[in-house]
Amino acid sequence: MREKTASAAPHELGTRSVTVLGRSADCDVVVSDPGVSRRHATIELVMDQHLLRDEGSSNGTFLNGLRIAPGKAFSLREGDVIELGNERLVYGPGARLVAVPPPVVQGAASASFPTADLVRDGRTTFTLDELAELDRELAAAFAGAGRIIGLERALSCVERRIDADAGAVFASDSWRVRALAAKPVPGVAVALAALVDRASSSLEGQLEHARPPQEVVVWAETAVPSPRSAIAAPMIHGNDLVGVLALSRDGKKLFDRADLARLAVVGERIALAILAREGGEKTPHGYGGPITTRR
Repeated sequence: MREKTASAAPHELGTRSVTVLGRSADCDVVVSDPGVSRRHATIELVMDQHLLRDEGSSNGTFLNGLRIAPGKAFSLREGDVIELGNERLVYGPGARLVAVPPPVVQGAASASFPTADLVRDGRTTFTLDELAELDRELAAAFAGAGRIIGLERALSCVERRIDADAGAVFASDSWRVRALAAKPVPGVAVALAALVDRASSSLEGQLEHARPPQEVVVWAETAVPSPRSAIAAPMIHGNDLVGVLALSRDGKKLFDRADLARLAVVGERIALAILAREGGEKTPHGYGGPITTRR
């Protein structure tokens, strides 16, 4: 029997009551990707409407770039993009799932997003307990430490929530934004400086995908550079720019808007932690409106 794969012909959902997506050969749509759980997600037909659910997968199910809450149903519309691991499926006409390749990045491509919108979307990917734990970690990071040491510790909090190869925190003073902490090496800040400049001047989150156009020669061997992506989120409190938080990835799944939304939330909490450390007034909602999180 031929193996079912998501990358084969379009998969007709038809009138099937439940369609299972995952890595297991028993699934209706098999996605052969190590980042996909054996039973990753389901699509249920309810009164002529297809509903997508994450079934408690390890790495999450993304709908149009946003991670969906496990167990909750989200109605599908024509053109919606479902991501499981590195696989992208489009819900198309006639209730079909069509696998599409990830976007090929040539040169550089970038996009900007309003920070308040990112924070509102990003908060839906955290539970209240997760936000409380983040706040406790950040308070401990700055306890008894200067700003630089505190920010270095805060970067570790970021790493535990968003997969990245490198990161840096830029703090705002009276006339410029300058790097105060970077991992794994200080030079990371230099590579992220241009993206951070755009974030600080526009006060918007920045997403950038880039592939160096030239081949790289290493020890007399020629190789094509792997894709690189980077995100930068302004850390804002009220109308004040506290700094910018930036991350980069090389040779793995590119950052997307959902990653940037989560970074914006962490950046907001870092801004509040800095303000609390320096004796400022901490407000319950920051600048993005009341917190709305999933349970």
